[in-house]
Amino acid sequence: WNNFSPDTGKIVRYQRPSGKNVRLDDGVNEGSEVSIYYDSLLAKLIACGNDRTEAIQNLIQAIDEYIIEGVATTLPFGRFVCKDPDFVSGHFTTAFIPTHFTKEIADSLHKNEALLAARLALHLHLQERNKLRLPVHS
Repeated sequence: WNNFSPDTGKIVRYQRPSGKNVRLDDGVNEGSEVSIYYDSLLAKLIACGNDRTEAIQNLIQAIDEYIIEGVATTLPFGRFVCKDPDFVSGHFTTAFIPTHFTKEIADSLHKNEALLAARLALHLHLQERNKLRLPVHS
């Protein structure tokens, strides 16, 4: 969110995608410490398909399955790109980021990601609370 600057911290949750025709080259695990001395590329996510449309759909599914918590990633940006009509059609240039990825869109993606995280946390909390409830006897 800071002009694609790398983030540092501890990876507290790490779930690799397992989608169809997906390849992941990574060098981190849950618990890895990401310091200022690392290559900013934590992982390379690749998807293929019988055509461009299928490859993009496989990549979106892999991005949706990929969970990295503790450090900021470009996964939301990747999802944004894969859903952009110009990218999907193949009609884009090296000016894609300045012409398509405005500050307002970046802020919106960041806000949506925060809301999704809050919803997930609430869901997990309620799930755990329900597990701990004892049956009521009359």
